[in-house]
Amino acid sequence: MENDTVHCSFIIDSPMRRVYMFPTNVAVVVLSCIFCITAIMQNLPVIAAILKTPSLQIPSNVLLCSLAVGDLIVGSVVLPIFIAFKVQLLQGHFSCTVLLIKEGMVIFTGVLSMLTLLAISLERLIALRLHLRYRELVTIPRVLAAVIATWLSWGLVVCAWPLGLSIYVLSLVSVVIIVVVGMALAVICAIIFRILRRHLK
Repeated sequence: MENDTVHCSFIIDSPMRRVYMFPTNVAVVVLSCIFCITAIMQNLPVIAAILKTPSLQIPSNVLLCSLAVGDLIVGSVVLPIFIAFKVQLLQGHFSCTVLLIKEGMVIFTGVLSMLTLLAISLERLIALRLHLRYRELVTIPRVLAAVIATWLSWGLVVCAWPLGLSIYVLSLVSVVIIVVVGMALAVICAIIFRILRRHLK
């Protein structure tokens, strides 16, 4: 593979590009190792604290735990795969399989984090707007069901890529979700800010 240009359905690689990108790839590997350790060390204590402390097991912390698990997967799975791929490039090799797994995990965790942030924002909005009915509407079983459904449904969508779903379709779906969620987050944050300003007056 060292002397051939490698074509995957989602990337084009060549020996000339590897030489040109060598310093950048070295820097990326070093930074990724640092981020990998940081992500694991920062999120593991959060997850452990919530799981071991009954008083912390409330709906908002369930969502926080879901976000921390997603970040932990990034640090313990996505970044190591990304590092392995970059090391392969530095050694003059290239694996479409490793890149396929990395891209799939990036799409999975990226969109999942956005959806979890949306759920956290909605939970806070309900707590502010419907505080008298909050305990009735937002319960741990309901939050857990929403989290599990989100993880499973989006996981199935991402798994459809290596099974035949076009990368362009998956990318389009991901971009649409990110844009819609981003707009929803902006609106929800504006509403929350307005409510807080009203309470401060």
